[in-house]
Amino acid sequence: MLSDFIITSLITIGVFLMVWASVMMYRAQARNEIKVTGIVTDPVFQRDGKWYFWDETWANEEGPYASESECRTKLIEYAKHLDGK
Repeated sequence: MLSDFIITSLITIGVFLMVWASVMMYRAQARNEIKVTGIVTDPVFQRDGKWYFWDETWANEEGPYASESECRTKLIEYAKHLDGK
């Protein structure tokens, strides 16, 4: 009985997370902040002439940066920081 409850809860949480992720991706696409090509997405985007990138959760933007190259450099630095390097 308890195991059925746990399984049902995990399934419900999984479905919620999939729906939430889909909504977040749709909103970002609608604002032209990310371009989806198949499964791979680019976390770097431009808005109002400034460049940003999404963090590892795709929930927070980092920036603004003056150029795309500066933004991509900062993204690489950010990724290295996350890896502890």
